[in-house]
Amino acid sequence: MNARALRCCAVLPLLLSASGSGAQTARPTTAVPPRIAPGYRTISEGDLRADLTFLTSDPLQGRMSLENGDAVAIEWIASEFKKAGLKPAFGDSYIQPVPIVEYRADAAQSSIVVRRRGGEQKFAWADISGGFKRPVDITAPVVFAGFGVSAPELGYDDYAGIDVKGKIVLVFEHEPEETNPRSVFNGTGNTRHATNRVKAPELWT
Repeated sequence: MNARALRCCAVLPLLLSASGSGAQTARPTTAVPPRIAPGYRTISEGDLRADLTFLTSDPLQGRMSLENGDAVAIEWIASEFKKAGLKPAFGDSYIQPVPIVEYRADAAQSSIVVRRRGGEQKFAWADISGGFKRPVDITAPVVFAGFGVSAPELGYDDYAGIDVKGKIVLVFEHEPEETNPRSVFNGTGNTRHATNRVKAPELWT
């Protein structure tokens, strides 16, 4: 594996963790296997920063699936593989076909109606987000789970001692102590636990 291939592989996990400046050579904290050592030593911070700057730039629109920025990023990675001399894994292509069904909810037609004790209250856009392909009627107990965050690595779990099976779970958006610079949740910044994409799967495990 040559330096270009190593660099391309290194860029992907570093998309959100690049820091520092300059053109320093990579300095491993553990021994580098002799097989890849020659290529590894040619990787510079400047090269990684250039790649990261491109992949995280505004024109790539966050590389969201099915968006133009995602397509550009895919083609860029494939071209880097080709330059590195890697063998295509899918015929003459580096890109694996994956069927994806795109679904966009109609905000004007999306709402939630809460019925309780003979009364009902309707919540529409923008009080709610998300949507279903068809009307859904759910009758279940409601349980409040704080911010809906389960972060054992930070010693925090809103679900500790709560039984949510078969229930509607009500949670706050974002994460705790967002205005506290000393918060274990990255101070006044956000961690991945602030996103609904992380919170929702935690209910399925």
